[in-house]
Amino acid sequence: MTSDTLGGGGTRGSRTSAWLCALGVAAISCALIACGGSTTRDAGPGDSGAGDSNRVDAGPTEPADLSVVTWNLKNFFDSSDDPSTFDDVPSASRVTRKVNAVGRVLADLDADVIVLQEVENVGMLNRLADGPLAGKGYDQRVLMDAFDPRGINVGFLSRLPVLRTASHFDEWFPNATDTQDWRFARDAPEIFVDVGGFTVIVMGVHFLSQLAGDAEQRERRLAEALQVRRILDQRVAFGNTLAVLAGDFNDVPRSPPYAALLDNGGLVDITLAVPESGRYTTDFRGVRRQFDYILATPAMAAFVVTSSVRIARGSGVDDASDHDPVFARFHLVP
Repeated sequence: MTSDTLGGGGTRGSRTSAWLCALGVAAISCALIACGGSTTRDAGPGDSGAGDSNRVDAGPTEPADLSVVTWNLKNFFDSSDDPSTFDDVPSASRVTRKVNAVGRVLADLDADVIVLQEVENVGMLNRLADGPLAGKGYDQRVLMDAFDPRGINVGFLSRLPVLRTASHFDEWFPNATDTQDWRFARDAPEIFVDVGGFTVIVMGVHFLSQLAGDAEQRERRLAEALQVRRILDQRVAFGNTLAVLAGDFNDVPRSPPYAALLDNGGLVDITLAVPESGRYTTDFRGVRRQFDYILATPAMAAFVVTSSVRIARGSGVDDASDHDPVFARFHLVP
């Protein structure tokens, strides 16, 4: 990919109307879904179909649970060389070992929705779901191709029905000083899942990586976080109050991107339920930092089961990735 396709900066003004329009409900676009050949649909759980126009959906009447895990898998690539990217090309045996190592951890966590970063393609999701996770019910597999030159994308596995998907792949948005426009390097895809009659948005992100001393990288991470906040604020304004944001922020708590997501009653950091001494997801040469998070809208955060929130560790996790997965469960009550 060229530097332009990576989402290089654009001049202000010409694209402003584009990203404003992109925040509306009408901008929801199709994504690649691999689930037995099914296609996306744009109907909520209360859609009664033709001939039932006089029926009113009273909403869910029973409690329902949703568990979510997010994990950066570190170069979850297949063994085929993709000439359009600068991805690594591991051997077939190495890929198999990686898939099995990842699958063992995810099978133990047993989440309803899995949000994964650094996934090359939907074929790798299929290998997980049909291999070590077979029988777990992960029939819904969603992946959005993005701009990253290494071909690393955000993907989802869900055993709950996916009602709709949204991609923000081609949106332009301003930096914090409103002087330059950017696009998401790795998209900020959303899936709308049916949780026992509740419609819950799960957005997955992988903000731009850190490069030592690179001010532009910091600026772009903040711009990505600000745009995610706009999107989710708009969702809430349109009545989608139950939303979860999960992923690799590539930044630490109290950093500008983190603050942009939480400030002024925005999102709630679910990982604060983890004791501070254990609140880290990377350990590089003894330096422990938290890059991976599960956040939620205030309405969704009210349903979190705080005792369930954890950061999984152990030799099995270390065998699979250099990040630790983050898990949380929500108990939704009508």
